[in-house]
Amino acid sequence: MKFRFPAICAMFLCLAVNAAGQEAARDFRFVYDTNPYLTLSNPSAVSFWDGRIATADVSFEKADGGLRDIGESPDSWEVVAGTESYFRISDLVAFHGLVKWSDFSGKDMGGPIMMFPGYDPVAFYESTEETVGTRQRELYTLGGEIALTPSRRFRVGAGINYQAGDQTKIKDPRFSNIWMDLNVNAGVSVIITDWLTMGTSVSWRNTLENVKGHIYGTTDRQYFIDTDKGIFFGTVAQLDGDYNYIPDSTPRPMNSDYLSGALQLVFWDKFTNEFSYTVRDGYYGKRSSTTATFFEFGGSKLSYSGQVLIPAGRSLHRIALTAGTEMLNNYENKFKYTTPEGGNTVVDYTGQELVLNKQMRFAGFDYRWYGGVTEGRASIMAGVSADWDSMKLTETVYPFWRTQTLTRLSAELFCQKNFFAGSNIFTLDAAGRYAFGQGTKKRDGTYVEGITSGALRSFDNYLDKHFEFETAPRTGASLALTYTRLIGQSFAPWIKVEDSFTTLLSAPEFLTGKTRNIITVSVGCTF
Repeated sequence: MKFRFPAICAMFLCLAVNAAGQEAARDFRFVYDTNPYLTLSNPSAVSFWDGRIATADVSFEKADGGLRDIGESPDSWEVVAGTESYFRISDLVAFHGLVKWSDFSGKDMGGPIMMFPGYDPVAFYESTEETVGTRQRELYTLGGEIALTPSRRFRVGAGINYQAGDQTKIKDPRFSNIWMDLNVNAGVSVIITDWLTMGTSVSWRNTLENVKGHIYGTTDRQYFIDTDKGIFFGTVAQLDGDYNYIPDSTPRPMNSDYLSGALQLVFWDKFTNEFSYTVRDGYYGKRSSTTATFFEFGGSKLSYSGQVLIPAGRSLHRIALTAGTEMLNNYENKFKYTTPEGGNTVVDYTGQELVLNKQMRFAGFDYRWYGGVTEGRASIMAGVSADWDSMKLTETVYPFWRTQTLTRLSAELFCQKNFFAGSNIFTLDAAGRYAFGQGTKKRDGTYVEGITSGALRSFDNYLDKHFEFETAPRTGASLALTYTRLIGQSFAPWIKVEDSFTTLLSAPEFLTGKTRNIITVSVGCTF
């Protein structure tokens, strides 16, 4: 399977190269960032692209260092290969395609059991950090959008994006995760006047992760699982049988459904605005009369993204803004297993309890100046970006409660310079970053005086490391060198080497180190 997918990528690349035509070789990222329509979530916006552009690359990343979150590895590598293209087939049809494959391996990994920590409102952890081992993860992504132009003023489009993958831990207790992510969307765009285009789109997304644990080695040792019901506070249970939160034989699903609607407004083909609203609904467990649904959760997200392009001679200014708010509630079902005389064991639900309320706000700013702009490329680029988010979490495992507040801010200065020498382009990228956070790690209390937590536990070993990772002030820098060779009018292979280094500004209290270094080597082409 690992060799079959790169072979498919290679065939796709060969077909795309053959169809690329005689367009000038362009910088794919520059074209994408400075096109007012390609960044919109509405698939009908692809129809505003006129021409052909494609990219393909393979990269190898090596990451090392103790400055890592609880779900990261101090020593990992990842290989990523993929191809993406936008092209107009005819006056009626335009197309966007994406194919991607990644293979990750990380040493000394434990802690979170699910594939993407923080994505789900309930989390599971290995109860001790003495059982860390190597984890491997493989992901496959295939996506496409098609847009039609039945008339000069009316556009319609539809798209689908599918991702599948798996993750395994190669040491007891061993966990096996199977991931699926399906996103289907459709939209229309109407040119109202010469200076206003309006669009609307809808999308449905479903993510499904099946998880189970197992013990392949010596079975006389007991392994336990921490169930975090919100803020590193919950229960501990042995990995034994299928009646606890994590089963050891039958995979159990974590399911999320999203339904989204969006409105797009584009002024003068330079000022884009997108307003979107998303509703999330999900559960953990199997919905049947004989299997339990442990948790049910839901929430909503309201967001805005905008971009303005300001040309000035051979220069171009690009300003992008994002902002939004999100809310998520998680409920735990109360139930018991009953076996009627002469019948099968069934699940008898007795109630439901709100265990987590999460409220989040976020905002982002990105400014870029491009100088020496030609068709599809700039000779120099410089900019600044900043991201801010704030969240408040409240967890209740009656009669106990815990709250946490967290605010994070990050900023980056970056620049890029292209040096042209005939058919050769040497590109130098440099960036500097700073980030910090603040908040209240935990605040505990009870609704009833004089009661102790009993079987409930606080997973402070994970709480301390995660909170320090999110809040400790840090600075970093990255440097990259790219060599591009222009071949003919439409083909431009390139090779890129990048190093990114981050360090805390003081010695860590809970993290295993204060630095992290990531080296990436990539080869690819645009056509």
